[in-house]
Amino acid sequence: MRWKDGLKEGVALATLLLVFVGLPWALRAYENGQVRRLATGRPVFTVYANAAFGTWTTTPLVGWTYFWRKPEPAHIQVRAGQPFVLRITAVDVHHSFGIPQLGIGPYDVEPGRFLKLELKVDEPGLYTFMCYTVCGRHHEKMMGTLEVVGEGQ
Repeated sequence: MRWKDGLKEGVALATLLLVFVGLPWALRAYENGQVRRLATGRPVFTVYANAAFGTWTTTPLVGWTYFWRKPEPAHIQVRAGQPFVLRITAVDVHHSFGIPQLGIGPYDVEPGRFLKLELKVDEPGLYTFMCYTVCGRHHEKMMGTLEVVGEGQ
């Protein structure tokens, strides 16, 4: 009967490894595939909202890296008339995303979920995106910039 117990323990261990290693890997691969299908030749920018730092950032803030990184405020640059995709997520609490000068938003941004916005801005300029939900003590600093450059720039 001892070898049967060892076999059961081996199967249980293999199942745990599959769940704890294989499932996150599969989810990441699925998300990367979704991004590639979504892009179809358009630039894709991932923006992370973080209330603790009071910033929208393009610095990846996932898992345990969130605590020791010093993220820079997001500055996204696109060409006028060029379609692009924003993938927006929150790493800590609920946020709302909007670009008031363009009449975009506010859109709810939930922790762990991605909001996908397909945009095209024809007018060159510097636009500010911000958080519309009071998310923490640094809420008033929650801003990033979208720079739309013209043909000759």
